[in-house]
Amino acid sequence: MTPYLICTIKTYDVDWEVYIIDRDSPILSTPTNRYSGITVNGEHRIYIEDGLDKIFFKEVVYHEVTHAFNNSLNNSKLKFSHEELCDFIGRYGRNIYGQAERIIRAERIIRAYEK
Repeated sequence: MTPYLICTIKTYDVDWEVYIIDRDSPILSTPTNRYSGITVNGEHRIYIEDGLDKIFFKEVVYHEVTHAFNNSLNNSKLKFSHEELCDFIGRYGRNIYGQAERIIRAERIIRAYEK
């Protein structure tokens, strides 16, 4: 299955394309790990595995959108202190929520249309 674009999201100054992708795609793997989602900063793309159950899909979406915001706003900061993490969520949590829900709605519409 070729990755298919389901929507775009915005992290302030950066537009990100969001794709659903086959679980066997090499994009979701490294030599040592396999992922259900991945955020590719240089391409401004988010890939999410096709066929995830509804709850896990949401978790992966929120996780990847958080990466996108971190990559856009904090220059890919990898380690946060307790206080920095709380500041990040306080500042950007509402925007992360809004963009994640945009992806979740787009995926629901596509699934409904496919039936």
